[in-house]
Formats: sequence, C-alpha cells, structure tokens
Amino acid sequence: MKKAQVNIWLFFMLLGSAFAVVSCDTNDLDENNQRLTETDFVVKAANSDLFEIQTGRLASIKSNLTEVRELGQYLVMEHTNSSTQLKNLAELKKITIPDSLSEDKRVHRIRLASQTGAAFDKDFVNTQIIAHDEAISLYEQASRELQDPDLKNFAAKTLDALHTHREQVVMIKSKTDAL
Repeated sequence: MKKAQVNIWLFFMLLGSAFAVVSCDTNDLDENNQRLTETDFVVKAANSDLFEIQTGRLASIKSNLTEVRELGQYLVMEHTNSSTQLKNLAELKKITIPDSLSEDKRVHRIRLASQTGAAFDKDFVNTQIIAHDEAISLYEQASRELQDPDLKNFAAKTLDALHTHREQVVMIKSKTDAL
C-alpha cells in the first residue's frame, strides 16, 4: 500500500513539474536574456562608424573608380556625423566607447588596405554591403529594444541614412562587378 502511495505522489510531482515547464514561456526568457543593452548598442554602433570611417578613407585614396572614391568620402562624412552624435549621447549616458576597431573589423580593414586596383574596389563594395546590412540589423534591433529614449530615437533616426548608404553601395556594385 505504501508503495502505491509513493508512486502516486511521484506521479503528481512529475506531472506538476511537467506543467511548470510547459507553462513557462521560453521565448520571453530568451528575449530577455538577449535583449540589446544600451551599452552593447553604443559600443557596436561606435565600432561600425569607426569601420566605415577608416575604410571610407581607404577608398577615397586607393580606388581606381571615381564613384568608389566619392562613396568613400561620403561614408567618411556621414559616419563622422553619426559618430559625433553617438559620442555625445554616450557621454550623457556615461557609456565608454571604443577608440579602436574590434578584432573582426580590424581584420577586414587590414585586408582592404593590402589590396589595390579592381580587387580593392570589388572587395570594398562587397564589404560595405555586408557592413551596412549588419548596421541596419543592429539599429533596427536598437529601435525596438532599447529602453533609453534618446538612444532609441538616435537608432530610429539613423536607420534611414543607413538604408540610403546601402542603396548607394548597391548601385556602385554593378560597376565594380564589371571590372
């Protein structure tokens, strides 16, 4: 008789545990654990701007195509402006931003710096498409998830410019693909 009571008790404990697990919304936990923080956004956005500035400068002096040189100069100007805005916000929020590229971005910049001619132009344009896709994804996430209204507004405002940059790069890609 005692064995039957223990089995029933164990059955209800397992049933209760299963119910608790099923009723727990794991999507909410994942989203909360992976929510983009203000600090993460500022650091990643600053890294993105720095990459665009450094590679844009490379394009403005290394490219054989006028369109790529002009694009490089344009990206330097645009990302210097957004970088300045971001730095001002970071100071207000007491967030330290990096003054050098992350390792993955540094590797891409070094690779670009080692190239010349058509190889540089093609790689630069392809790299810019990828970099802007990453930036757009980051800024979209920030405009959805950030709690700080100033940073959230900055992200939302900057998205239009990032989309415009990407569109310009894609237009130039047709020229570099023909090289």
